[in-house]
Amino acid sequence: MTFDIYAMQEQEPPKPTPSVVTARLTTRTGWNASVDRVVKVPDLQNHPLGEPVDEDDPRMLYHATMRVVETPAIEAAWALCSRQLRASRRREEGQLAMVVDGEHDTGMTVLLRQLGRLHQRGQPPRLRAGGTFTPVVYLKVPPTVTAPADWALLFAEFLEMSPVKDPEAAQARIPDMSGPIRHRMAKAGTRLVLVDGVHRLNDAAAQTAAAFLTWLRDELGVTVVYCGVGAADTVYAGLRAGHGADRRTNHNGPYPVITTGPIPFTEHDHQIWLSVLRTLDDDLRLHRHEPGSLLELAPYLHQRSGGYITTLSYLICEAAQLAIENGEEAITRDLLATLRVGRHDDTDD
Repeated sequence: MTFDIYAMQEQEPPKPTPSVVTARLTTRTGWNASVDRVVKVPDLQNHPLGEPVDEDDPRMLYHATMRVVETPAIEAAWALCSRQLRASRRREEGQLAMVVDGEHDTGMTVLLRQLGRLHQRGQPPRLRAGGTFTPVVYLKVPPTVTAPADWALLFAEFLEMSPVKDPEAAQARIPDMSGPIRHRMAKAGTRLVLVDGVHRLNDAAAQTAAAFLTWLRDELGVTVVYCGVGAADTVYAGLRAGHGADRRTNHNGPYPVITTGPIPFTEHDHQIWLSVLRTLDDDLRLHRHEPGSLLELAPYLHQRSGGYITTLSYLICEAAQLAIENGEEAITRDLLATLRVGRHDDTDD
């Protein structure tokens, strides 16, 4: 089933600052800080025109860390994910997984992380207040993960478990953490495992990944979400290993697939693009910004970004920061034309 949508040792985590994530998202501390992060919207009255601006200026930081745009894509993906979590809550066998597939820069990672944040934020406060409660595990696949023990170490790193008694001591081999991480996740109430970057796996590594993650899913009843360019082919190649089937484009697999792509902007299909621009337009904090001005630039912004949400995000972020820095305090077409974000940079028709 395929959904074609467009986007886009254990320790207590420190209290996050309003706009700064203090650690990598592939650790429990960093992930929790990201989930709990509050984007503080600057009040323009506190930042008068002509005020000196540096790199740590609240408005400069704000325009680099604006909220995630809640597109229909994210809403549809969350509906699918939440239904799957609910259906597998008491299921002892046959749990499903999910796949997020698509092109680079179409918001796959943003969508994946947002699924985790929505799930974790939806947990009862009494559970979230617990020091060991870990409803979500977020992993990024490195190019060197080839054995089950490598996967166990990725989980151990997220859970902030030390894989050796003395990290400074020379060890002939690092022990297999499969048992300990399974035990820790069971105690921590983990329900959702997010695996980002599965396109880095070759067929042999994909087979190992499928075997390890399917074992963990069956042991704990977690929902695993795989994400990456061509993720469906990678995951299914791992699942089919040993059955004589070649890797090929084939979404007729056992898991539902969410496919992201560039956002369209045509006469008959433009509402999502305008909705994204409207959210960005509303969130800008520039003294001379005219509400709706980004929507007036909709054709040009689509031409410059190609409809790729990551490119659009950088274009608007850099434009807002430059407008603050040079005192223009508004995003104009002329200002946008001075920026280079790597896609259609020379297009200014």
